[in-house]
Amino acid sequence: MISPTLEDLQTDFWQYSLETAGGVVEGVEDIKQCINILLSTQKGSIPLNPDLGIDIDRYIGLPASESAELRGEIINQITTYEPRATITNLVITFSEAGAKITLALTWESNLGEGTNTLTYGNGS
Repeated sequence: MISPTLEDLQTDFWQYSLETAGGVVEGVEDIKQCINILLSTQKGSIPLNPDLGIDIDRYIGLPASESAELRGEIINQITTYEPRATITNLVITFSEAGAKITLALTWESNLGEGTNTLTYGNGS
């Protein structure tokens, strides 16, 4: 749910929306945005929290057989930094040349269920 003003908030868990200027996200949309930020952050890029994020650049160009290590990294990050979400399904797809990786993540929380899909790299 995207609320137009802070007065409309229905929960203690919210943040400003990255998609709607002046809007906020709460509930399931808050968790979804947190996961997108977490999985879009390059590990080591936050000086005061260098363990936050995933090191996706390591996997670009590698064969799909490397997905187990990436899967572990994703699960660890969400378990550590977004404990409101429990992963129910995670599909990692490498393009044929390995130049593009797509993550399709399904999760559940006490606020509801959600999905996140992120694509990294270039390629077909």
